[in-house]
Amino acid sequence: MPVYRSNDPHKSFLRMSNHSTRNKELSLKAKGLLAVLMDLPPNWRFSVAGLSKIMPDGPDAIRSTMRELESMGYLERIRKTGANGRSYVEYNIYEMPKETMLLPSKKE
Repeated sequence: MPVYRSNDPHKSFLRMSNHSTRNKELSLKAKGLLAVLMDLPPNWRFSVAGLSKIMPDGPDAIRSTMRELESMGYLERIRKTGANGRSYVEYNIYEMPKETMLLPSKKE
């Protein structure tokens, strides 16, 4: 199967672990959403509404896919309370399941 790639190394591209693309338990939709999440700039204000503006899927589809990523360890939701007393959710995105990333590396 031919794969056509850009010849310009200065073009924008995403570099991430192939762990998720090879994970047979992760749906194609979840793999795609994870790639989009990994490609967002660090200062992007994460929200389902924001994602639904940059993707063709609606909020319900995005939420269900986020739940899949969360159940597989690629997404973590942390409930927090702001200085004004209002609660909000902070998201951590992992290119490999969190448990895998936290394991001590094996020395060879």
